[in-house]
Amino acid sequence: MMKKIISLLSIISILFLFQNCGDLDSVQVAEIGNGLYKENPKVSFLSKASSRNEVVLFRSLSDKNRRYFYRIPSMVVVNSEQYLVAFAEQRVASNQDSGDINVVYRISYDHGRTWSRIHKACELSKDTCGNPTTVVDQKRGIIHLFMNANPGDKSQFGENKFGVGDRRVLYRQAKFRGKQLEFSEIEDLTNMLQPRGMKMDLVGPGVGIQLSEGRYKGRLIIPAARRAFISDDGGKSWRLSKLIMPNLSSESSLMELDDGNIIRNDRATAKYKSAKRRVLSYSKDGADSFSNPSVENSLYDPVAQGSMLRYSKGNMFMANCASTVRRRFLTIRRTEDGESWISPKRIDANCGYSSMAKTRDFHLSILYERRSSNAHLWAGKVPQDLIFKKFKLKDLK
Repeated sequence: MMKKIISLLSIISILFLFQNCGDLDSVQVAEIGNGLYKENPKVSFLSKASSRNEVVLFRSLSDKNRRYFYRIPSMVVVNSEQYLVAFAEQRVASNQDSGDINVVYRISYDHGRTWSRIHKACELSKDTCGNPTTVVDQKRGIIHLFMNANPGDKSQFGENKFGVGDRRVLYRQAKFRGKQLEFSEIEDLTNMLQPRGMKMDLVGPGVGIQLSEGRYKGRLIIPAARRAFISDDGGKSWRLSKLIMPNLSSESSLMELDDGNIIRNDRATAKYKSAKRRVLSYSKDGADSFSNPSVENSLYDPVAQGSMLRYSKGNMFMANCASTVRRRFLTIRRTEDGESWISPKRIDANCGYSSMAKTRDFHLSILYERRSSNAHLWAGKVPQDLIFKKFKLKDLK
């Protein structure tokens, strides 16, 4: 009798999923029914020995004087200096997506072994400055930092929602002078880079790319909701790509493929959200336009941000939470062509947003969110720490 009840409940659950999946273009009903709330049991964890070092780079803390939460990593390498720079959101007093939020950073001069103290890159009193998204012009050694800003008392949800014009696009440059980063003044590029009528806008978060070869060599590209920001003059000016249609995804990452095309890897929204998969699109014209987004059946995702990195020719990687249950099982996969994803390696049972970079000592480094080691001390929403790890290429193949 009990087995019959369990079977009946399973059928009801699957029917419920069918009802809520809408007209998903390429996700088959059988696959959703059989695999939507599972993870691949054949994927093994990388051993701790594989990680060359592990650092809690940003630790959420709470005491009588301070209460900080850290999220949203963005990590880049400035090749000319061989320095590694890690940006993040510092959420003051609350772990919500709006409120008093700063963008902060730390620097490593030895490929991630040791790090500087925490510095601030953007602070707007009690308002929100977040979603750090960076790209480096390696020819000039300039970091281009994009951020979103909004009044701290407004948010995407609740009674006081964003109106048109509340969510801004901020920008500043940074360049090393010795071992210190010097920043330009913050510029508001909303009118230039945000489509008219947009209320909820998302830059990145994470990193952009600089194209390394071909017709568009040197072009800087930043991912954003439904579009990309493009510069062909080293960041002196920026323009918009064509809008991606239909509007089915956000929180984007980009990667240059070996054939010169670009893959865009997004968090699912709208009718694709219930698929619990990654959403991919491609560009053949240097990000001026992208193909229609489509669900990638093989890439499980709990609806979260993911990251990508072109390490070298034939070795391109994606990191995300490879689960449809919740944000867990941070997994790195390799691709040789941007179409098939192979050699999955789990690097943590926890998972959150991530950012990857190739350090100058020839390691793949990743900065990612992990449930705080001090979680038992907190009431309410459990905070994350930001964890830095690095791996040799052979460990990920």
